[in-house]
Amino acid sequence: MGVLSFMRRRRKPAPEHLKGYAQQAGLDVPAFERYLSSGKHKTTVEKDVEEGARAGVTGTPTFFINGRMVTGAQPLGKLRPPHRG
Repeated sequence: MGVLSFMRRRRKPAPEHLKGYAQQAGLDVPAFERYLSSGKHKTTVEKDVEEGARAGVTGTPTFFINGRMVTGAQPLGKLRPPHRG
């Protein structure tokens, strides 16, 4: 399973899966576990998830460019502003 494959899943990943992803990504796993269990940013993340759901976000990556929703992996040129030479 890839490091960010949990993003393709429809349900919330279990903490033990997140720890495995952290290890695969080369993070300091004990520090990651302390951070995860602290709940320091839980409220902020929950608000962001709710806001995304209200805006119609159903997956990652999702970008809003000038109010227009762009979903899925995109070529860099689609994310850059047009050249105004």
